[in-house]
Amino acid sequence: MKTKSISVMLFFFIVILLLTSWMPYYRDDYLAGIIWKTPHRLENMGDVLTSLILYYEFHGGRLVSFFCQFVLMLHDKMLFNVLNACAFVAMMALMVMHAKREVNFLKYPKLIFAAGAFMWLGLFDFGEVVVWLCGAVVYLWTGVLVALFLLPYNLALKGDFIKYNPFLSSLMFFLGLIAACSVENLTITTTLIAILSCAYLYRKKTLKCHLTFGAIGSLFGSLICIFAPGNFQRIIDDEDRGYIFHVLNQIPANLEMLLWALPIVLLLVLAYRLLKVDLANKLNISSNSKTDVVAKNKHLVLLIFIVLTLLSYITNGFFQYSIYNIIVVLILTPLGLTDETTISHFHNTMSGVDEALLYILAVSFIYLKAAENLHITKKETDFNKQIKLKDIINNYSEAKYAAILFGISLFNNMAVVGAPSFPGRALFSSSCILIIGALAFISAKPVYTAIFESESAKPVRISGIILVLFLQIASLAVMRDIYIEDAERVAIIEKYKDSHAVVYVPKSEIPLYRKVLRHIAYDDYDTGMTRDHISRYYNIRTVKLIEE
Repeated sequence: MKTKSISVMLFFFIVILLLTSWMPYYRDDYLAGIIWKTPHRLENMGDVLTSLILYYEFHGGRLVSFFCQFVLMLHDKMLFNVLNACAFVAMMALMVMHAKREVNFLKYPKLIFAAGAFMWLGLFDFGEVVVWLCGAVVYLWTGVLVALFLLPYNLALKGDFIKYNPFLSSLMFFLGLIAACSVENLTITTTLIAILSCAYLYRKKTLKCHLTFGAIGSLFGSLICIFAPGNFQRIIDDEDRGYIFHVLNQIPANLEMLLWALPIVLLLVLAYRLLKVDLANKLNISSNSKTDVVAKNKHLVLLIFIVLTLLSYITNGFFQYSIYNIIVVLILTPLGLTDETTISHFHNTMSGVDEALLYILAVSFIYLKAAENLHITKKETDFNKQIKLKDIINNYSEAKYAAILFGISLFNNMAVVGAPSFPGRALFSSSCILIIGALAFISAKPVYTAIFESESAKPVRISGIILVLFLQIASLAVMRDIYIEDAERVAIIEKYKDSHAVVYVPKSEIPLYRKVLRHIAYDDYDTGMTRDHISRYYNIRTVKLIEE
């Protein structure tokens, strides 16, 4: 088991290492390479501390992640590449630990692979939170710190306690402090979990000293993060739109998170049906009639759409541009919405339709075939309608634990309501909590046996692996092209370093829609932040594209 687990982690480590090695510096990476609010590059640790103080005063309270960014920009990028691959596999391991509520995660190679696959499939804006230097440090790295910090609390709530060590209280205080200096919504969730866990354990008279010190450290870290002067200055600078906007923004934000976690959501539906069938068997509830045999070509139409979308994706995007032209002619033109700005924004929105549609159709097809193979289609499970969700939660501890995690995930998204902005990458921590809940849910014995061990689910397992490999290979291929192209253009810019000149570079030849379901985070130099930050870093006036 250990050999299989290590092999799985090594596989994901190599893929992430390659992906991050080919990811060039991008946007805020260049901003992190200069002393905050100055034109001077970072040269030593004194500059790092100066930049950190200025950042805290004028921008925000994510001290730990920004300290790491500044330090990394003093060194060769290979340091980040290796550490980031380690952070990814560490998160995989911690997810399994939290899902199984035990430290020995190496016993579960299949769950470890599932954790890695779920992260590839279910993390919104994967490129920005896992591959991009600044985004990965802010979200993935601090996520690892929080998951590690909260593990002793999770184990204690289960009844397992870490062996006493005189240095453990100090360690937990420090870990809580730095873990809470993470992301605004996550720091609130982290501190609340630590404090409420301590309160529950105190009532049970099982509270340990190191857990109390950890909660105190987390509280201090949250106060440092949330009440940073830079947060209030940032609200003013960003012209905050008010709380009504932020509350309403929760609706599309949560729906967006669930859309990108579609494979996980559909797997949870299958798991729920499997538990309903298992509970029905325990209660001697059986079907009164045989189910009709499913027609062999029932999903032929869906399969045809998948093939057409795939063909469009690997050629010229004829499918998405046909949809684009139809909407422009039949909807936007009659409404008078044909100005340059609207058309440009709509074009950018539609640029990823092919890959998104292909993803949704492929996942839906796998789900339908899985339901058929496992004999848990809606029609086949009609006989156990009297079994409700609360019955599943009451009869399966894994389901009850997963339900709690799903609630925490939702709360964690709601906690960001006070932030000045809500980019898609802010969904990272909530997605991770959702993934842990999914891992816990599918680890229930009836589900685990059906999905991971039964012969009938073998085609589904193979399809899932192929889907993950396809995304990985596509991401690596596109990122390799970006790496080569960007290196050539940065070499041109470097020649004009400190010249205050306008530098002209060739326009990117990589199509805008090659984002691989947002596993790629990269914009051309005509994008404001990308252009402005690299111009400040190399001390030039601006960068302009040569239109060929």
